Amino acid sequence: MHHALANPDVLTNICAQLAISLPPGALGSDDLPNLVRFGEGAVARRTLARAALACRAFAEPASAALWSVLHNGLLPLFYPLPGFKVVVEGTEVEESPMDELFGGGGVARRVHHEFSGHVSAADWERFAHCARRVRCLLWHGRRPPNVHEPPYLPVLQAAAPLLPGLWGLAFDECAGDPARLAVLRALGTPSLSVVVVRMRHGGVSAFSRYLPRDLEALAETSGRVRRLDLVSSYEPTRHLCSLARFGELRTLNVGLVSHGLYQEVIRDSAGLAYLEELRIATPDSAADDDGGVPVNAFQNSRRPKGRRPARFATLKTLSVAGTHSEVCELLSSIESPSLSHVSISITEEDVELVSSMLGMMCNTTYTASVQQFILTIDTKLILDTVPDGVQPRPVAFSAMFSPLLSLPALEAVELTIFNRVLSLSDADVAHIGDAWHARLRRLVLHSHVRDPDPDSGSFARALRVPAGLACPSLSALASLASRCRALGELRVDGVADVSGEELGALEARADAAAAPGRPETGRARQDSGDVDGGQTRFAHFVLASPGDHCMRLSLPPGEDAVSRVARALRRLFPSLVGPGEGGRGSGRRPNRYQWTEAQRRTDAFRLMEKFNEVL
Repeated sequence: MHHALANPDVLTNICAQLAISLPPGALGSDDLPNLVRFGEGAVARRTLARAALACRAFAEPASAALWSVLHNGLLPLFYPLPGFKVVVEGTEVEESPMDELFGGGGVARRVHHEFSGHVSAADWERFAHCARRVRCLLWHGRRPPNVHEPPYLPVLQAAAPLLPGLWGLAFDECAGDPARLAVLRALGTPSLSVVVVRMRHGGVSAFSRYLPRDLEALAETSGRVRRLDLVSSYEPTRHLCSLARFGELRTLNVGLVSHGLYQEVIRDSAGLAYLEELRIATPDSAADDDGGVPVNAFQNSRRPKGRRPARFATLKTLSVAGTHSEVCELLSSIESPSLSHVSISITEEDVELVSSMLGMMCNTTYTASVQQFILTIDTKLILDTVPDGVQPRPVAFSAMFSPLLSLPALEAVELTIFNRVLSLSDADVAHIGDAWHARLRRLVLHSHVRDPDPDSGSFARALRVPAGLACPSLSALASLASRCRALGELRVDGVADVSGEELGALEARADAAAAPGRPETGRARQDSGDVDGGQTRFAHFVLASPGDHCMRLSLPPGEDAVSRVARALRRLFPSLVGPGEGGRGSGRRPNRYQWTEAQRRTDAFRLMEKFNEVL
């Protein structure tokens, strides 16, 4: 054996590369929810199992990596016991054409398991040897064989605490099964830090009914849970225990909850002393099917008098989706000086209410620390009839989003509105530069009109751009990118037509920025916006979002107009790249296939794609 393999740290790192996830003790808080979606690597596990049997030096690091994550429940713990057998039966079947693609052998395999006999002291030691190395468990309660049934259940109950080093647990809701609940209690341990619960669809009336009992069982033995995720798919959670039982929570992701439960979750989570991240959403409808608490009920409630602890005092990340009143209630209750990431998704027909909500939010003390702000607004589609078709109603940036310009620490802003067309003027762009030039790294301003009948194509043919819709000029957006020295990405719906005079001015700016011996720009000139060149971070410029109403840019006549504009922008911003083919490693670079074939023939798209060619 090579002398390097005598170092236990080297062996640990080698085995960690074959593990399903990160090595024990290094699992990040975001890893366990993602593991729910993936299967285990059978080849890597067989390699680790053979390495553990190779020699004493390999035994411990290979065993630790092999047993760190159990993807298929508790059944593998029974493999070392002599009384456990895996019986595989195969019968020849007719081969299908798919066998050549996926390696089918033409054999139908049936697998079942048998377990019997007495568990001796030596057998218990083998069982414990594996169990104490488990750090993450994905327990699928409905996958056969059911370990919560005899003859497996007595063994699991006798081994409590079943997995003493368990760090993360993902399990299906027990649905009131006392045997499964007993196994869940046996899994509880003081080391448990991350819990993911997946709801079982047993009908609307029974959905999440037994969830409080499951969480109470864990809270009895696991008082240091740092993260709790509830995965409820499309059905809202209607039942939940008091979150005060999990006083050490740092991250709470309750997913989709009923309108009645929403208020209880907000009330309980507001008092969690260490909560740093909250994610919650409610259905689009304004009332629950089960007759829950009305949405506006909290508006008539009185706050308790006297001193009280600060609510959401340590919150750093907030993601909320709901009605206007629900979002406003949550925003008004936050008293955290360290809130940095805010994501809001709201369904509201009255866009003026959204503007008032933003004004209320920006007048609170916590917004001074917000660095990332994402807002998605879904409105009702209202079309105005014009002689040659229909047009959606515009909404002015200054009328809806101007309160956000008072937030001084913003670095990333993403504003999306559905079923309206965003009107953005050069004056709006200048105000954005005045407010955010110091830190802005990413700016996305997007509107999208949904097609009510995408199959027929009649709506797309009849859709017209609203008369008088303001679009920013290419020069104004270039000035914004020059002024915001940290800006790396800018996406807008579309830009105004480029005239011959504007093209000449852009080329003159590019020549001046590239002139040799140009003096360094001072802080005063940067603040005033009179700065060109030296902006090497600006890489992604989407000047026409995918959408027929966004592709209306026209350039001066001449075959080389696209190249001239692209060359001027590339000289001002040498890091610019156009849409690519997508795929791994493309990062934020837009995929050219997001645009239709017809849209890719427009001047707007040809200009963006030209960034990849000119120097």
